[in-house]
Amino acid sequence: MRKVWLLLILVGVLLGFTTLADEAECLVEAFFVSPTIDQVIERKIVDAINCAEDSILIAMYSFTDDELGDAVVAAYQDRGLDVRILLDGSQRDGSHGQEWPKLQAAGIPILVEDVTGLLHHKVAVIDEELVITGSYNWSASADERNFENVVFIRCETIAQEYKAEFLRIWNVLSGSSLSQPLGQELFLGLIDVTSPVGQGRYATVEVETLPGASCIIKVWYKTGWSTAAGLYSKEAGERGRVSWTCQVSPRTSPGTWSVYVTAALNGETAALETYFTVTE
Repeated sequence: MRKVWLLLILVGVLLGFTTLADEAECLVEAFFVSPTIDQVIERKIVDAINCAEDSILIAMYSFTDDELGDAVVAAYQDRGLDVRILLDGSQRDGSHGQEWPKLQAAGIPILVEDVTGLLHHKVAVIDEELVITGSYNWSASADERNFENVVFIRCETIAQEYKAEFLRIWNVLSGSSLSQPLGQELFLGLIDVTSPVGQGRYATVEVETLPGASCIIKVWYKTGWSTAAGLYSKEAGERGRVSWTCQVSPRTSPGTWSVYVTAALNGETAALETYFTVTE
């Protein structure tokens, strides 16, 4: 009888773990390399990049691996994926490898960290559902000479957390906005965006541009463009500031979503993109 009870307890524990795993819907895999075992991690990352369908966000202290660089360039140029890269300032002059000039020449958006402290991340977020992180820099040394590890975390919830942190750093390094003025005088800068914001709550986006500029805002959710009241064209006042406030639908999916703002004046245009995170 004692053996029967032990068996029932064991089955119950296993069923409990299965239920928790199903609810989380997350898969974690660990991979390792050492001086006598190489290319395991590099091959796994290349495969993940080659299978990407929508976006690749990379924050990397050292990015000098040619095969990984080639895979990223192909994803951007051949398949048209949204690729963005954050690198530490040590990569700027190419003294630690030639991937930065190659990635830049391919037209991939890159920001190099030159503020106090190292950008010491070794992380990639692929298709907003897969996080690749660990001790492994994307370098030949990591692949061939070091003891290194990575984990592949396939979990949308975790991926959204990493994406939000990536975008926070991106916005800080780019002056709080992704500003792309197409004219010489017109500009468009982000003043503030409500983030995070709960479902059913109100969010505000405020920008600054030249007085009289006509500004349009669009918000992109998982289901498509937002049709919320309040997101209409506005003209910048005498201080050059424009703001929009609208309610986030209670049915909006939690996650990090894009906000696009454009400004037009006297034939010149400017645009910026920012982000906000919706929580339950």
